[in-house]
Amino acid sequence: MSRIYLSKRAKDFIDAADDNGNIRNDRASLLYINAIDNACKITGLTTGAVYPFAGSDSNSRAINFLNPAEYSIEWHGTVNHSALGIQSDGSTGYGNTNFIPNNFGDNIYLGVYVTAQNNTQSTIRYIGTSNDASGAGGAYMNGTLSIRTGRANSSQTMSLSTTIRTGYSSIFRVSGTTYYSLNNQIGSTNTAVVKSTYPITILAVNSGSSGIQIMGMDTVGFAMIGYDITVNQNLYFQHLITAAQRAYRGV
Repeated sequence: MSRIYLSKRAKDFIDAADDNGNIRNDRASLLYINAIDNACKITGLTTGAVYPFAGSDSNSRAINFLNPAEYSIEWHGTVNHSALGIQSDGSTGYGNTNFIPNNFGDNIYLGVYVTAQNNTQSTIRYIGTSNDASGAGGAYMNGTLSIRTGRANSSQTMSLSTTIRTGYSSIFRVSGTTYYSLNNQIGSTNTAVVKSTYPITILAVNSGSSGIQIMGMDTVGFAMIGYDITVNQNLYFQHLITAAQRAYRGV
């Protein structure tokens, strides 16, 4: 069996995330972490937060791959952990990344890889933050930065004409333009920038004083928060993460 050569960054992540050998002693997990590391290196992503959701428990899946000392996820309520990733119970479970967009520039990036659709709710929110009570979908739409689907009404997803299925989706801004990738397609739209002062949450949208909006029970196998990412970087990163997820999780 061939050896797996890991970078210092990958080793640092494993040291922080491993729980009783659930990553270190699992060859498939090591190959997956190596693939995540290569995706970040090839596309030049060094800042922000990358959550591989490797391992099998809440401790392992809280750690930020890019820097284990920053933006560890604080889990709240009931979040289920399976081979496919993380899943809210639909009413209490979510994760707080403590990443506040207002502390960074305008070009915030959000990405998720959905591994399973577990219900048919018209609105599913995977990751985001908002300055208003409505938590309207989109990137900076009405003060909101989020990825969500609108299965019953596609207009709920800003101008995204198709709904998110299993796979990688992202939404981000570059030089005043909002871009989205959805089902391996990329598009753009113009929306006003109102940066949120509330932390980004996973499996929910943080609507600040109006509370956490948890909608849906889909399973997420990967999440990322970044900034200053170009369109080409996004496309390449999406391709590499998709390959890594399919090799590791089979979806």
